[in-house]
Amino acid sequence: MERHQQAEASGIISFMACATLAWIAMDLYLQFAPAIWRVTQRLFTVCAGITAGCGVISFTLGYARNSRSMTLKHGWTIPIRRIFEILALSVVYASTIFVTAFMLLSIASNMMGLRTLKGYLTALCAAISGVVGYVTFVQAELMNAKTIASLLPFFVVSGVSIAGLTSDDPYWYNNNFSQLGDRTTFAARMFNSTLMLAGVCIVIISYFAISELITTHRLQMQYLSASDEKEAPKHFKARILLLSTMLTLAGIAFIGIGMFRYTPHPIRPRSSLPDERADDRAALAGPAAFKSSICDFRPSYRDRGSCRVPVVGGA
Repeated sequence: MERHQQAEASGIISFMACATLAWIAMDLYLQFAPAIWRVTQRLFTVCAGITAGCGVISFTLGYARNSRSMTLKHGWTIPIRRIFEILALSVVYASTIFVTAFMLLSIASNMMGLRTLKGYLTALCAAISGVVGYVTFVQAELMNAKTIASLLPFFVVSGVSIAGLTSDDPYWYNNNFSQLGDRTTFAARMFNSTLMLAGVCIVIISYFAISELITTHRLQMQYLSASDEKEAPKHFKARILLLSTMLTLAGIAFIGIGMFRYTPHPIRPRSSLPDERADDRAALAGPAAFKSSICDFRPSYRDRGSCRVPVVGGA
């Protein structure tokens, strides 16, 4: 209980620090950023980036504070491993926080309107950053594999939601989700980046999950009696190796889906393609043909009794 209370107290301090830092950073950006960097998507990108940066700083401090192996008493191996773990988890947290914050800002913009949202953007960025700072610091103090694995659904759902909200194709859902990544727009890049980062996150989460399973198994084997050793799981190493291989391949598959984007139109030989020059000549000849048809409309008059009736063309 004391550990949880200390984690919550430290989380509240992190909340205040992250909220203050995000407020100052967003206010300075709105004051000094050029006009081209104040458009909707760039503005939301900067706001989500500030939030992700605050979350990564809070998580790094909390994880390093909780770790007792950042010394050289047992050599260089363990500190290097802890630094690698911090960098890997920072990638997971930064990606999840970024896409989640961007999704929340996009939803708020659609509901309130961008002009109204800009007036509250600094306060909104500070509030989101404060909550993120609290959550990341507490999770860093009470870290386990389940906590890390719970971040992946939020990341994938948020990234795909952003791609769907910002897509310029209103009928992308008629075929499949992969059509979101078919173009070179912001939505397509967000969708493909989400899939690639999801694959990286799967590999990272797999590492921590396998490490926790191995540690738990070793602790159980230390306290098992001779009669209970028969009930221990058999072929544990082979199962762990198979599980880690399958999870790694699943992450690589996600990365491949994001790297090789969906193309609904297969590449055809040039001989089967339509003659683009003929279409261009027809398009250029269109105005001239229309002008000649207007010039041919030369009214002439014939006497029909007491009336003069115009007749198209020459008489």
